[in-house]
Amino acid sequence: MNNIYNEIRQNINSGNIASLPKETLEQYSIALARAQAYTHFGASEFPRVCETVSTLLIARSNEKLLTPPHPNASIGTKNGWIHRNGGTLILGILASLLAAALWYVYGPK
Repeated sequence: MNNIYNEIRQNINSGNIASLPKETLEQYSIALARAQAYTHFGASEFPRVCETVSTLLIARSNEKLLTPPHPNASIGTKNGWIHRNGGTLILGILASLLAAALWYVYGPK
C-alpha cells in the first residue's frame, strides 16, 4: 500500500498529477480514503494531497461532460460559447466553492 502513496507523492511533487487520467485519480482517491493514508502523509500534508486529487478528479469529470459528441458541434449557443468557455466557468465556480469551504474549516476562529 505504501507504493501507491509514494506514487501519489511523486506525481504531486513532479507536477505530473495534472495530466493523469480520471481512472488513476479514482484509484488515488480510493487509496486516500484508507486510514493508513493519514499516517503515511501526516497531518500537514494529508489535507493538501486529498484536495489536489479531489479537485483534479472533479475537473476530469467535467471535461467529459463538456466535450461535444462531434468536433464541430457547439453546445448551448449558435457559436458555441458554452463549449469554449464553460469548462473555465465551472472550474472557477468549483475553485470558489473549495476556497469558501477551506476558509470555513481552517479560517480564523
